[in-house]
Amino acid sequence: MWEPQFEAFSSRYQMLMPDYRGHGETTKEFPNNEYNHHIIVEDIKCFLDVMGINKVHVLGVSQGGQLATLLAIKYPTYVNKLVISNSYSEMPTIAASWYCQFQILYSVYFLTIQL
Repeated sequence: MWEPQFEAFSSRYQMLMPDYRGHGETTKEFPNNEYNHHIIVEDIKCFLDVMGINKVHVLGVSQGGQLATLLAIKYPTYVNKLVISNSYSEMPTIAASWYCQFQILYSVYFLTIQL
């Protein structure tokens, strides 16, 4: 999937396509045998540190979008630009809590009106 983009952008950018834990040729081992996005993000940060890279443009698709989002949240100084496609986030936000509070209030209001 990424090879055509890799070729197209490599003339202008240094391209990195790490094979993160649990995918491809890397280890499938996780502490307590539990898949964890936070561990993968720590792996990515360590990879960048070892490579001496402190600022990147990050592109994530699907699950990669979740990892990219978490990387940007945990280590915002590392992320110069962030592109997320065909992904979602289950990470709580202030806006999400507002939405949940609105839904509860709306439900109570709706039930009150119906009685």
